Amino acid sequence: MSSDAQSARSNFSIVTFPSLQGEWDEGDGASRARGHAAGYTAGLRAAAADVDARIARLDAEQAAAV
Repeated sequence: MSSDAQSARSNFSIVTFPSLQGEWDEGDGASRARGHAAGYTAGLRAAAADVDARIARLDAEQAAAV
C-alpha cells in the first residue's frame, strides 16, 4: 500500500448513527398518529367554518346589491 493511501485511510473513520428503534413503543406511535389526525381534523373544521362565513358574507352582499 502506498504512503498516500495509508495516510488517506488514517484520516477517515467509520461513521455510526444512533438507532432510534426502541425509543418509542407502539402506544407512542399510535398516540402520535391520533394527535396528528386530531390536528388535521381541527384544521379542516376551522377552514370549513371560514369558508361558510365568507359564503354567508358574500351572499348578504349580493342580496343587498340586487
